[in-house]
Amino acid sequence: MEWKNGDYNLVVEDWIPVVFDDGTFRKVGIWEALVLAGRIRRIAASNPLDNASLFRFLLAILYWCRPEITREELDMLQGASGVPAEWLERLGTPDSPSPHFNLLGDGPRFFQTPGLKGKEKKAAGYLLTDLPTETSIAHFRHVRDGEYGICPACCAMGMIRFCSFAHGSGRGYSPGINGAAPTYVFAETASLLDAFRRYWTPGVPLLREPPWINPKSPGSFEEIDIPTLMAWRPRSVWLGKPDDHPIEECSYCGEKGRLVRKIGFSRGWKPPARKNERPDDPHLVGISPAGKAKKSLSLPHPIRSPMESVASFWRYSLA
Repeated sequence: MEWKNGDYNLVVEDWIPVVFDDGTFRKVGIWEALVLAGRIRRIAASNPLDNASLFRFLLAILYWCRPEITREELDMLQGASGVPAEWLERLGTPDSPSPHFNLLGDGPRFFQTPGLKGKEKKAAGYLLTDLPTETSIAHFRHVRDGEYGICPACCAMGMIRFCSFAHGSGRGYSPGINGAAPTYVFAETASLLDAFRRYWTPGVPLLREPPWINPKSPGSFEEIDIPTLMAWRPRSVWLGKPDDHPIEECSYCGEKGRLVRKIGFSRGWKPPARKNERPDDPHLVGISPAGKAKKSLSLPHPIRSPMESVASFWRYSLA
């Protein structure tokens, strides 16, 4: 697939999968996702984690683009074809998109850490938990590190997924702002624009530059506004140079294109320390464990080794 912009600018490149109200499926850029939101039925990624993360990311962009939205303006959007283009000046234009959203290139890059440039030693699969890396075995599809690649569109989706879903693991990796396994709930609406209208709240202040501009993590909960909350950066990333020619299919989406094979990958933002408290999130489901008995799930028989654990899981799941 040919790129519209040499630096793969996410405002104009087709990377967000959507279904239109006539049933047509295709990928769009940030600009089209917003100005055509009234005609888009829903975000339609194959993984529900991406559907939630992409919606929250687009909502964060709307808060940034129109920080002083009024209830009257939101009411005007009812039945509209999308968000008015004049509200999106901060994104630039399709002919001259904002460089803050350049995924590749020699200048500043979207959601990336220059300090990792030249340290692209991890497989690109680290961006997508659906793909195995290193010694991981509990996956439906097995590929070898360094022998597969991911297209820029899927790289961008993986980076956005971390904003809302990032588990805590070894080597100092922190979970996302809402914990390691958050549950989000979204209202069912007739269009993507209706969903924006439902969650776009007038009078919400912006406290800092959004994460795609300001790479510094907030020092306190008081600094976390809606764009920062929904575009949280729990991982530091630098994408390696893509292939010069589109010779193979992306290991995630299957589209043929120039693939990224290696990335720099490290720990990112840590949530500010405050026991048992999280920012006010319009989508997050909270459960109080007070007075509840601790519950755990286990397999029917004890497990003696990691390999046996995987084998037993599939044996009893498919029985």
